[in-house]
Amino acid sequence: MPSYYLRVIRLIAVFGIFISALAALAACGNSSDKATEEINESGVEVSSQPDDEQIIEEATSEAEEGEESESGDTEEQVDPESLEESEEGEESESGDTEEQVDPESLEESEEGEEETPTEQPAQRIQFTTGDIGEVIEGRILQSDPSPVYVLGASAQQLMQMTLTSLEGDVSFDVGAPNGEKLVTGITQTKVLLPVDGDYLIYINSLSGDASYSLDVLITSVVEYVPVEFQDGTSSATISGGMLRGETGPVYGLVAAAGQRMEVTITSLEENASFDVLTPSGEYLISEIMGQEFEFSAILPENGEYLITTNALRGNVSFDLNISVRD
Repeated sequence: MPSYYLRVIRLIAVFGIFISALAALAACGNSSDKATEEINESGVEVSSQPDDEQIIEEATSEAEEGEESESGDTEEQVDPESLEESEEGEESESGDTEEQVDPESLEESEEGEEETPTEQPAQRIQFTTGDIGEVIEGRILQSDPSPVYVLGASAQQLMQMTLTSLEGDVSFDVGAPNGEKLVTGITQTKVLLPVDGDYLIYINSLSGDASYSLDVLITSVVEYVPVEFQDGTSSATISGGMLRGETGPVYGLVAAAGQRMEVTITSLEENASFDVLTPSGEYLISEIMGQEFEFSAILPENGEYLITTNALRGNVSFDLNISVRD
């Protein structure tokens, strides 16, 4: 065979071998790409399917987020501002309580309780048989409780009391059996007793220590007469009398503060006198003032005024004229 043809055959063989090598290389490249794609797909699938630890972590994270969410809800339900307002309200209520029970006032109250002495046992006044009065001597210290005396008497009796002291700084109160105060803070009075029972007499020290003398007299009046004016009139004349040693008639007249009362008494022997007492038991005029025959004054308070009649000597008959004008 000629050499020309041999060369051609060799070239063809070499080219075939070259082509085969290229094909083999191409096949290897395709396999590698498929393997890579399979690996990638496998990796994606693995990453898309988390393991147990990751699930647990995610579940724990979700649980914690849920607790935080519930905590947030709770905090919303208990608003801090409303909580502060509630606390302020409690503090305000506490402040109100402190105002209601002020420590200073409490201390003053306790001091007052400590300073207030216990009331002394009452001493009963007993008249000597046949007597209608008693004089009681005593002494009171400013820091001591008021001495209390008990005197049994009957309704419509006249209680006359006079309290004297060298120091001049004492007074007395009189309480009825039902607890009503008949007179307070005075040194002399006449009281027409309203009911039967025990009357209490309190001696008060106005300033400092004091010795005192209490003169108590209980008498039965001849009569008690309420005074009423006839329609269209503002005065009345009443005739009366008493025997030696008797307590004369007592007259009661209801009048108002600011009205003028005028009283005169006349008797044949000029041996009759009268007293005028306010509803609170204070004297407006008495026989010891030296003006016992006539009286004129503007009345200081509303209520029933007492006019008591007295015999200066012997048996007495009198005319008593009373007028009240605005």
